[in-house]
Amino acid sequence: MVTLRKIAFAVRNASNRAGYPIKLNHADQLVAAALGHASLAAFQASDAKTGSLDAAAHLVLDVDLLTARCGQLDPRYEPEIVASFVRTAFSIAHPLAQLHPTGEALNQRIREITRHDVLGLPDITGELAIVGDGRRARIDIPLPDILLSGLPPAGSAVTDEARGHIVIDANHTLPEHRIEVSVRRTVTRSGRSSIAQPILDIARTDRHDDGGRSHEHSPAARSLQLQRIRVEIAELYLELVRGLSDEGIVELAANTTGIGYFPQSRCAYVHENFSDGQYRDHAVRQYWQNIEGSFIVGWTRASPREYSTLDFEVLLCAEADDPDRYDNAFDEKMTDPVWVSEIASAWRRELEDPTTISLHVDEVADDWLAVLDELEAESD
Repeated sequence: MVTLRKIAFAVRNASNRAGYPIKLNHADQLVAAALGHASLAAFQASDAKTGSLDAAAHLVLDVDLLTARCGQLDPRYEPEIVASFVRTAFSIAHPLAQLHPTGEALNQRIREITRHDVLGLPDITGELAIVGDGRRARIDIPLPDILLSGLPPAGSAVTDEARGHIVIDANHTLPEHRIEVSVRRTVTRSGRSSIAQPILDIARTDRHDDGGRSHEHSPAARSLQLQRIRVEIAELYLELVRGLSDEGIVELAANTTGIGYFPQSRCAYVHENFSDGQYRDHAVRQYWQNIEGSFIVGWTRASPREYSTLDFEVLLCAEADDPDRYDNAFDEKMTDPVWVSEIASAWRRELEDPTTISLHVDEVADDWLAVLDELEAESD
């Protein structure tokens, strides 16, 4: 448990290392002031009755109160130096907490977190990778700023909700692209000048899902249908890649597994049946078609520059150093966790690169549309 005393110990230790010693009882008072309390007694009598700072994910340093307390305790204490000790102490004793110098800095960080979480949704990430073409997304979600003085007592929460959009501005060749979203943000006060990590519930509000099917066959309708399909493929692809273990990433990179897409049931799987021509086997195709319908195999074209000389096919064909235990050199290398981690890290970055995603989607989209056309023809 992170307590004020634990932070105070870290302040004292940091000050001693700097040759600027602060007594422990003074450190208690200074940390209390930094947290917005006039004294240690005031902190102990506040809403933070448990004394725990575990829930404090974001804290605003009360510089004015800390400055005043420095003067009261020892005129030799320089507020800027003491504040640096407090920041160091939190980084050591409570590394998950983020200290902000002002309320505006807190809100700027919350806006960054919101942007990250919105753009990190698989369907939004996939869509931006397809239509963005390197253009930066602009987010406008009018959530109100967090005002610490306006929050309810510690342990209580306030919820705000706003509708907004993500916009990629038009350029000389591509039109503007807009995604409508809603964000529901719940903020819980954890102390006088701190809050817990905000909870964000993000949803798209521009979806009118028709399953990727359309009975219109005009060029404009077909183009729109194909774009929706491309977005859906990108979503499925990212969800699969992000869900793979390091071993799964390396197997996909080595083409010992592959990705199979099923337009009829709108799902996808990573499986050895979709690798290296195995999907051509009649029994394999029949097995999967009985489960999910017709499928398409999507190839991954990732090739990290730092591993340009790595040839998985050579490893798969090479004899292992211990042939009694391993079928080939690749299987043997897969038992080395360091090698697997390094390879997976490089390929994961490449697999999630927008260019890689776009190339992958290009290979699947037309076949996906053809399967839907066949299904539509059969139903007519």
